[in-house]
Amino acid sequence: MPNQVSGVLSPFLRACRLRAARPFIDGGRVLDMGCGTGALADAVAPQQYLGVDIDAESVRLARRRHPEHTFLTLDEFDDGRPLPGFDVIVALAVIEHVPDPGPWLARLAACLNPGGQFVLTTPHPAWRRVHDLGAAVGLFSREAAEEHQALLDQPILGELAVRAGLEMIQSRRFLLGANQLFVLRPARPDSPSRSAAGVAPLRLTAAFGRFGLLAVFSAMMSFGLTIGLHELAGVPASAAYAVALLVAFVVNFLAMRYAVFVAHTGSARGQFALHGLTAITFRAGEYAAFLLLHSCLDLHYILAMVVIQGLSFLGKFFVYRNIVFRLPTRHSCPRPATA
Repeated sequence: MPNQVSGVLSPFLRACRLRAARPFIDGGRVLDMGCGTGALADAVAPQQYLGVDIDAESVRLARRRHPEHTFLTLDEFDDGRPLPGFDVIVALAVIEHVPDPGPWLARLAACLNPGGQFVLTTPHPAWRRVHDLGAAVGLFSREAAEEHQALLDQPILGELAVRAGLEMIQSRRFLLGANQLFVLRPARPDSPSRSAAGVAPLRLTAAFGRFGLLAVFSAMMSFGLTIGLHELAGVPASAAYAVALLVAFVVNFLAMRYAVFVAHTGSARGQFALHGLTAITFRAGEYAAFLLLHSCLDLHYILAMVVIQGLSFLGKFFVYRNIVFRLPTRHSCPRPATA
């Protein structure tokens, strides 16, 4: 669908994104990735503008509305032709549709002139549920919501930028915090952010904090279910704990995919399978340890659960972060979708 205008509020949201980005378009050659029907072209001289979109119908309409500007489909842009450097690259509501945003950023960063700027917007992950609900009732574009791959916050995007040879020079939230504006530039050799060490700890700390909150909730849920089933329903402690672990398995996957590791990539089915294999391994080990501590060593079942949950916490965090919900590291260039 050209420019994905199916939502009632889609034109308003697009206008807000354009308003946020325009102060950074101050001359020079502009590459408008995900240009849609060419709304940004009005702000750039025809000889300084190149618009690119994956949707051929959007490109056709853009050429008709702005005959003096240049527009290419993504296939035409990627056909190997030599391209001039750009002073500004704009990607409004695009990166959340890209399966592997890291390589995509690196591909475009190579097109930036020295001193150039990369301006992009993307929804904040904390508002994903609101966005999905709004899309379901027709307020926002349903097509755009269905194509979302991952919503990235500032620490995650900062790390991806560093990997792509960029540094973040400005960021802010707008639309009541539901959307984010980021301005990047080629990293300078003496910049402290040239090394991922300046950004990765921020992301690690944020993810660790979220994972810690989930662990507390999961532990409380496991304890509550186990105690309730054992003390109130008379279920044997071992069986009660097994039921609690099964419930926690499903709840933990949903929470980690949509709240903890918000830079998840890949299909939900594949992640669920990998999560299942990982969780089964951990849960089997936890349950075996519970049987050993409670049944064999006669340790009180509540104390046994405390020991087991504490010892497995760090291991699970690093496995889920670095394997199940890892950030992309491949160097292929995916195709962005317009938003």
